[in-house]
Amino acid sequence: MHSPDRRRCCSCRALAVATRVVDLAELGLRWHDQCRDCMIAGIRLNWAAGRPMEGRYRVTLWTGDRPILEGWWDELATAEDKTARWIDTFGSREGARVTLDDEAAGTWLASWPEEPWL
Repeated sequence: MHSPDRRRCCSCRALAVATRVVDLAELGLRWHDQCRDCMIAGIRLNWAAGRPMEGRYRVTLWTGDRPILEGWWDELATAEDKTARWIDTFGSREGARVTLDDEAAGTWLASWPEEPWL
């Protein structure tokens, strides 16, 4: 836990608290390190019922028309920080798009890239 060479989260680059093996079709088996927030977001995204996490602000990473990763936060500043981190981490992927929504108001707050995709 306190190792100086502790791994970083594959999603947001925060310190990882969990590691699992994932099977990527084009790459085979790979280690997947995650921080607490990204691990919880991934678990909740995979719920069979599709229930969202608690929180007013939702950040979503899209590839094409499909959500890849979602997270919910109560504080707008935290959601904006996660939006910026996800853009830095995933922005170079082909077709990547990151959106920030206010779930309580039902409004879209931001998207990256700022293209007329709506």
